[in-house]
Amino acid sequence: MIRRPKTPRAALPIALLLAPQHALAGGFETTPAGARANGRAGADYASGDSALALLYNPAGLATARTRGATVGALHAHWNERCYRGVEVDEGTDPPTAGATLPEVCGDAGVTVLPQLAASVRLREGLVLGVGVAVPTAGARHIRFGNVATGSFDPDGMGAVPTPTRYQLMESELLQLFGTVGLGYAPIPRLRVGGTFGWGLTTVDFSNAAYSRVDVVDGLITAYADARSALSGLDGFVPRVSLGVSGEPVADLPLTFGATYQWTGDVRTRGAELDVRGLSTRIEPAAIGALVGELDVAATIEDVAVRVPQTGLLAFGVRYAHALDQPADGLGDRLSNERFDVELGVVGTLAKRVDAVH
Repeated sequence: MIRRPKTPRAALPIALLLAPQHALAGGFETTPAGARANGRAGADYASGDSALALLYNPAGLATARTRGATVGALHAHWNERCYRGVEVDEGTDPPTAGATLPEVCGDAGVTVLPQLAASVRLREGLVLGVGVAVPTAGARHIRFGNVATGSFDPDGMGAVPTPTRYQLMESELLQLFGTVGLGYAPIPRLRVGGTFGWGLTTVDFSNAAYSRVDVVDGLITAYADARSALSGLDGFVPRVSLGVSGEPVADLPLTFGATYQWTGDVRTRGAELDVRGLSTRIEPAAIGALVGELDVAATIEDVAVRVPQTGLLAFGVRYAHALDQPADGLGDRLSNERFDVELGVVGTLAKRVDAVH
């Protein structure tokens, strides 16, 4: 039988909904913003010279050559997340693993992520950038099975509990940052920059909570389940980044860059927690016996939830092999360079949710 943690009954609807999970917060940021950065595997912290430097190293704004240049990218994401549970026999000491349960995959669909930016040269060496971006992991809708019953039908033979029933049954998330920044070159071969972002975050998560569980000789009896749905909005998530880049040696075509980015926690102060009894018309062999249907219908208002966000510290170094003569009069790197090589090192200052207030 599936083993469950022992948690006070009164806290179950909230505690199980947002229980800590071992997940690298930056681990899903797999697609860099912008076509060029995407083709360079995200190594753009030393070479950024367009308005999209807002999203990497704002010091690169100072080298943006075109007045009023607009850069845009739209990423279409297809992703699939699958779980396969394993039965646990509570009758042995220590408990042992049993049969592997059927795999269940989430219905995620297609997500389109915009990254848009524009730059304006205010005067020589000073460039203003504005943009809007949705992080790669910041927009998704995923559902595991039937949310109303916490079940799925893996092979058309009948409904069984989804392995994610007590973790995540449905998730809707949108996080969008509007950003403004400045890039400035105080002296030749040195550039500095900074950005300020105003983030908007909406969350909607659903899972199941059990109100009372008995374990006798390894047999679990769950008396009733409830569906917990948390929804909230944070209209202001601050994000600040600082960057520097330059060429320390005049005759050596090496460019160095560094960026630090800080993002404030998401705080959904006016969130709602909706609790409803779940249907027990499923075959719950994998989770024990459900002997009743919880008679509950409640909405708890003004729930305050804090979700920690990640920081970022990145370094980059770029070597460019310049042409003897530019290939054309455009003046960009495709005209002036035969090739370049860039190395980027990014540290994600990760956190995880460990408290619900």
